[in-house]
Amino acid sequence: MITETEYVKKMLSLGGYSLVLCDGGRVYTSEEDGISPLLETVRSGESWENAYAALKTLGRAEALLLLSLRVKGVYAETACKPALRLLEQSGVETVYKAVVPQFLNEEKTGLSRMEAAVALIDDPADALEAIGNTI
Repeated sequence: MITETEYVKKMLSLGGYSLVLCDGGRVYTSEEDGISPLLETVRSGESWENAYAALKTLGRAEALLLLSLRVKGVYAETACKPALRLLEQSGVETVYKAVVPQFLNEEKTGLSRMEAAVALIDDPADALEAIGNTI
């Protein structure tokens, strides 16, 4: 029997998706890169409580959005330490392939725009506004 974490992980790799959400028989997928598909999912108001998510990259911004969705578990191909810490402190099951200290901007001079926007935010509701203003 395959677990939901294994299922979303397999869907992510085999389907060429950037985001997979699974809640029992209900599945959402996106091939669009970036945080927009996850942000749109949160804004839709659709419940994904206790769902499992798989993402190509998991930054702190994505972690905060996943917390607002109240997911039960997350798999990421590449995750940053602050995102993992945030999810684990919130009791979200986390699995990842690779971990990096932070996601940096293109010049490697500081945090990426999205990570900088949520660096001091711990409340998912506040993160939603900050992320929306940064996109």
